Amino acid sequence: MVPFSHGHWLAENIKGAEPKLLEEFGHFTIPGSKISELHTWLLDAGGR
Repeated sequence: MVPFSHGHWLAENIKGAEPKLLEEFGHFTIPGSKISELHTWLLDAGGR
């Protein structure tokens, strides 16, 4: 799909980006054990 390096490029070129880049996970491979953590991060970021 998309090269991992593109995530680094996006993080460096989008002002205010908070990268959470993990090589073992992609858009469709985030394990169920991380979904709750991801939702919490998104909700916290929405209040900024």
